[in-house]
Amino acid sequence: MLNSNEKYHGPFFEVILVCAEKILNLEDMHTIYQMRHIVLFLLFFVSVLAFYRVARKLFSVNYAVLACLFLVLSPRFFAEAFFNSKDIVLLSFFILSLYSCFLFFEKRNAKWAVLHGLFTGMLIAVRIVGIVIPMITIGYYVLLLIMKRKEHWRIQPLFGYILVSSLSIIYVGPFYGKGLCIIYTKPLPK
Repeated sequence: MLNSNEKYHGPFFEVILVCAEKILNLEDMHTIYQMRHIVLFLLFFVSVLAFYRVARKLFSVNYAVLACLFLVLSPRFFAEAFFNSKDIVLLSFFILSLYSCFLFFEKRNAKWAVLHGLFTGMLIAVRIVGIVIPMITIGYYVLLLIMKRKEHWRIQPLFGYILVSSLSIIYVGPFYGKGLCIIYTKPLPK
């Protein structure tokens, strides 16, 4: 696995799909594929709603709707929202992480630190490129702490976010956690 092209894709969402398959006792391949298509599209749909909320925080209602229309009406995105369990899942979790990041900065409390940490862990468990979100979150939070020193900005939510995202990366992305243990204990098996 570490030598293939798939080494940058985490197993997180595939594990969710297999668990859903086992919980629902699906054995027919046609039914399994239909369930996978539905779950993938529901994830994409929820991420479009989160994308609207992010765009709404930045722009007017008309521009937010227009941005969502561009996302949904893009033939490649819409078509792959039914079957691509790698790229669309990465896009969806990136949007959900971005939305939770906005709410984390808006509320600055433990609840949103935990939720943003969980979404960050899920994003990185889908693909390692999601490491961009913690860098943005931590960098921007530290920048705001420096700029607004006298206001009521606390550093505890940031530490909570770092703790939860670190634990969720190891827990939700078993490949990454197991990889760290293997690196420090013994060489990889051939």
